[in-house]
Amino acid sequence: MRTTSLSFIGAAVLGIVLLNMQDGSVAASQSTASHRAVQTASLLSKEVAVEVPKENVIAKRESDQPLRRIITKAAASPAVIPKQRLIASIEQADIQDAHKLIANEALMSLPIKCRGTLKNFYVKYEKQKHRGLAGKSVMILDGTVPLEEFRALFVHESGHNWDLGCLTGTADSEKSSFSDGDEAIYKNDPSLGFYQISWITSSVQRSNSRPEDFVSGYASYDIFEDFAESFVYFVLQNDVFATRAQENAAIAAKYIWMKDVLFDGQVPQIATGKSVFKGKAPWDVTKLKYVWNADQVVARNE
Repeated sequence: MRTTSLSFIGAAVLGIVLLNMQDGSVAASQSTASHRAVQTASLLSKEVAVEVPKENVIAKRESDQPLRRIITKAAASPAVIPKQRLIASIEQADIQDAHKLIANEALMSLPIKCRGTLKNFYVKYEKQKHRGLAGKSVMILDGTVPLEEFRALFVHESGHNWDLGCLTGTADSEKSSFSDGDEAIYKNDPSLGFYQISWITSSVQRSNSRPEDFVSGYASYDIFEDFAESFVYFVLQNDVFATRAQENAAIAAKYIWMKDVLFDGQVPQIATGKSVFKGKAPWDVTKLKYVWNADQVVARNE
């Protein structure tokens, strides 16, 4: 279902990406995916030049770095984040302390490069139609869900914040075949390298894309959900993501992009995923079980 505004924060909040709370069905807004794409119906048919090789996406990497080594976990020195040190946007939010601590710990454990993207953080304590909403600098979560799910939602929506509000191109570059509704995505946008793995436009997949090329069913909806679901999969379900990368070129390319571009070549140690891949992707990564490794949380680049 498409919506034009969010009544609880007013029409000034733009750029919302929706994740349905009730049954995982796709929801969208009427402007961009930051507002989310009515206009993505006017699709560009021209295919971009970059293709994902089906034989071995690592073929051009150094010969002494096979995929098994690339996805091997890097050792991380544990560091516990002081609970009293809250990021401003979270500290200022009028929400329960438990949700502040969960959100702050999750955000502080992610790389510093896009950590400041979140400016306005809201938690609603009445059951919401959509469990999570996010745009360029705004995030709204449903506070009635279990705490483990709340954390997973926070990481997923952080993926949208980073994609739309941090990894952005500039108008002095040419327009790409991708768009955020009627808002152009430029060719120097860092996220383009991720989008082009499986997509030719914002909601049109490459002709050789298969369901198993996406970390979840929801990820196959458009470029924005592909990014956010892959982001939370990398953070909370890294082992199974790496395992699937052994057998699937597109999954491997997404894993390596997340690792090299967003995580500076490191593998997060902050969670142990409990999901098992049995040949069919889950619908929604935020519903998968995991163990949060509180004693391994790393406050990156403080």
